[in-house]
Amino acid sequence: MLGFLCLKKILSILEFVASSRGGGAVHVLELARRLDLSRFKLTVAMSSDELGVTEDEITATGAEFHPLDLTKGSPIGQLFRLAALIRSRRFDLVHFHGARAAFWGRLACTLVKPRPAVVYSIHGFSYPFYPGFKQTVGYLFERLVRPITDLVVCVSDNEKEEALRSGLFPASRVAVIKNGISSERFTTPANVEGITGCRSGLGLNDDQRLLVMGCRLDRPRDLDVCVKAMARLKDAFPDTRLVIAGEGPEFLRIQNLIKLHRLEHAVSLVGFRRDMPELLAAADVFMLTSWGWEGLPLAVMEAMAAELPVVATAAGGLPELVKDGETGFLVPIGDDFKLAEKLSLLLSNADLRQRLGQAGRERVVTMFSAHRMAQEMSNRYLELTPGCASSRNPLSMSADKGKVRWNDCAGGYDLTKDDSSGCCPWEEAVCPICGRPSDSLWLVVKGFSIMRCRDCRLAFVSPRPSEAVLAKFYSGGYFTSDSEINVGYQNYGSMEPELVKTFQRRLKEIQGFIRGGRLLDVGCGYGYFLQAAQTLFSECWGLDVAPEACEQVRRRGFPVFWGRLDEASFENEQFDLVAMSDLFEHIYRPQDFLDQVKRVLKPDGLLYLTTPNMASVLAKISGRRWVSFKLPEHIVYYTPSSISKILSLAGFEVLSITRAGQYCRLDFILKRIAQLVHLEGVTSGLTKRLQKYRGMMIYADSGSMNVLARRK
Repeated sequence: MLGFLCLKKILSILEFVASSRGGGAVHVLELARRLDLSRFKLTVAMSSDELGVTEDEITATGAEFHPLDLTKGSPIGQLFRLAALIRSRRFDLVHFHGARAAFWGRLACTLVKPRPAVVYSIHGFSYPFYPGFKQTVGYLFERLVRPITDLVVCVSDNEKEEALRSGLFPASRVAVIKNGISSERFTTPANVEGITGCRSGLGLNDDQRLLVMGCRLDRPRDLDVCVKAMARLKDAFPDTRLVIAGEGPEFLRIQNLIKLHRLEHAVSLVGFRRDMPELLAAADVFMLTSWGWEGLPLAVMEAMAAELPVVATAAGGLPELVKDGETGFLVPIGDDFKLAEKLSLLLSNADLRQRLGQAGRERVVTMFSAHRMAQEMSNRYLELTPGCASSRNPLSMSADKGKVRWNDCAGGYDLTKDDSSGCCPWEEAVCPICGRPSDSLWLVVKGFSIMRCRDCRLAFVSPRPSEAVLAKFYSGGYFTSDSEINVGYQNYGSMEPELVKTFQRRLKEIQGFIRGGRLLDVGCGYGYFLQAAQTLFSECWGLDVAPEACEQVRRRGFPVFWGRLDEASFENEQFDLVAMSDLFEHIYRPQDFLDQVKRVLKPDGLLYLTTPNMASVLAKISGRRWVSFKLPEHIVYYTPSSISKILSLAGFEVLSITRAGQYCRLDFILKRIAQLVHLEGVTSGLTKRLQKYRGMMIYADSGSMNVLARRK
C-alpha cells in the first residue's frame, strides 16, 4: 500500500521552447492544456508570432506567457533575460524543450542561485548526425552541463537508445515519455464545409487523389526523396497532387527542385497552415520522409488520428509509431523507388487505405494520447520536487513480507523492522535557528527538496520523513548497508585503519585545548574515535542509537550507552569534552540537542564536532553529486557562519573552525572522482593499473569542517 502526502504548495514551472513553430511548441501547448492547475503554476516562454502556437492559445489554458525570441538581439542578452526570468520567478522546476532551448536554458541556470530542478526534453537526438567539429563541441557542452541536468526526457525508445549510446547521459537520469496528441481534433468526418473549401482552394476535383506531407522544411527532413518519388508516379497517377505544408529554410531549394523535375502541377508548397485538421481530412495518404534523427513526430500522429494511412522512412522513432503493413508502410531511408512503390499501392487501393487508416487511428487513440503524456510528465515533475505539490511521497513504503520497502525514488533500499501502518509519515521542517517555515527552495537532490532559510542561510530538507521513520535506518544493518550512497556504510568495519589515523590527526590539531579528563563520543560508531583518543583521556565513553555499533564498542573495552543523549543517565557536568563526528547533520532538533550537550559538559568544557561544510570548495565543485548529500539521512546542512550562529545561541563560544581532511585509500578517491565526473570506466582501468598502490592512504579534503567550541 503506497503512502501519499497532500501539501498545499503549488509547483511553479517554466516551460521554455525556442520556437513557437513545430512539434516542440505543440507539445508544450498540450502540456499546458492538461497539467492540473491546482498542483502546477505554469509559465511558458517562447517566441511570439502568428506562424505557430500563439500567445492566446497558451494563455487560454491558464498558463502565463512570456515572449522570448533567441533569434532577435544579442544571444548573450537573451541569456541574461532568461536567467533574470528564472531568478525573479523562483521557479521550482524549469523544463527546456529541444537542443537550442536546452543550450541557452542550462547556461542561464548556472547564473541562478538557488537553482531549480532542470528537465531537458530532447525531441530528436541530433548530435550523432552533426559534422565532426560541431559534434565535438556539442558533446563537450553536454558533458559540462550534465551535473545541472536532473532529468533527460526522450520521446521514443529509439531516442533513449541513441542518447545512452552517446555516453552523454547516465541511464539513471534518462526517461522515456512518448509524445501524445488530442486525437479528437482530427476526428473524421471533420468540418465538411472546411474540407470542401480546402480541396477547392487547392484546385482539386472530387476524383483527384491528395497526398499530404506536413513538417518543418529543414533538417532532418528528406524532401528530395519525396520529390523524386512523385516524379516516378507522375505517369501512372497524373491527377495525383502532393501538398507540402510547412515553413523552413529549405523552402526555396525545394521549390527549385520541383521546377527542375517539372512537377509544378503535381507538387505544391503551401506554407504554414492553420487548417491542418481539414487538410488531413481532405487527403488520401500522408507521408513523411527523413534522412536522420526523428523523435516521435506529432504530424504523423495527427495524420493517423485523421484515419490516414502513413508512408514514412524508417528513421528514428517512426517505426515505434507506424506499424509496417498495419497502419501504413515503412521504407528505407533515401529510397525513392520503394517510396513510390508503397504510395502507388495505396493510391490504387481504397479498401487498403481505409483499413490501414482505421488501424492507425485506433493505435493513436489508445497509445498516444495527450492525457497519458501529461500524466507521465506530471509524475516526473513531482518526483523531482517533493513537497511542492500534492504528490506521491518519494519515500513511500509498502508491506512486503513484514519488511518496510522504500521505492526507487529514494534509492530502493529495505529496512528490516516491521511497520504495521504501511505508510511513511512526513513532516514539514522549519529553520532550526529562527523557526522560519521552509519557503525558499535551494536545491533538489535525488528527489528531495533542500530549503534554505533566507535569514540564517541554513539549509535543511523539507518535507522530511518523521524522526521515528528515520530512526529505523540505525536499527540494524546500518554499518553493513548494500547501498553506500543512500543509507549507512557499505562496510564500515573495513575503514578502521584510515578512520583511526584520521581521528588521531584531528586530535593533534586541537591538542593545545585538551585538558584530559572524561570524553563522551556521541554517535561513536564502532569506537574508532575512542580508540584514537584513549591515551589523552582518563575515561572514554561512547553513545550511539545503533545496537550493532554499541556491541562493537563494548568489544573494544569502552563503556557505551545505547540510545539518545536525552535518554542517557549521565550526570550533569560529567564530561570535559563531547565529540561527534559526522553526526550533527543527522540531528532533528539541533537546539534541543545542544542543550543536552551543554548539560553533560563541565563549565568551560569543550565541544568538538565534524560536519559537512556547505560552503566548502568541494561542495561547490561537486554540486548535486556532493558525497555529503546522503539523503534522507542528512537533514541539515551548515556553513561556518550558520553553525557559529546556532552554537552561540545555544551558549557556546566558537574557538576555531578548520577544514576537515580525511585519510582515504587511493582506490576510494578514484571511485569518488569517477562518480563526480561520470568517468567510471576510465578510473576503473586506472585503478587496475595501480593495483599495488590501491591500499595507499592519502590525506584529502573531505568537504567538511572541524568545529571546536567552549561552553560559556
